[in-house]
Amino acid sequence: MEQVKTGLATDHQVAAHIKSSRAQVWVLARNNPSFPKPLRITSGMTRWRWADVLEWEQSLKAITSAKHGE
Repeated sequence: MEQVKTGLATDHQVAAHIKSSRAQVWVLARNNPSFPKPLRITSGMTRWRWADVLEWEQSLKAITSAKHGE
């Protein structure tokens, strides 16, 4: 059973969730307007809202389904 993701996520957690690298998470954050923007907590701490990450992921699934006529 998959653990419900709530609250805030680190770049490590987002990268693991999307099966990518931390560097790719930051590339997406800078260059992909649909990817959730991180929250700056302090000068050395940035987090993503899980709700935003999961919503972005669902939007990708919807686009993929639409392209394949599902």
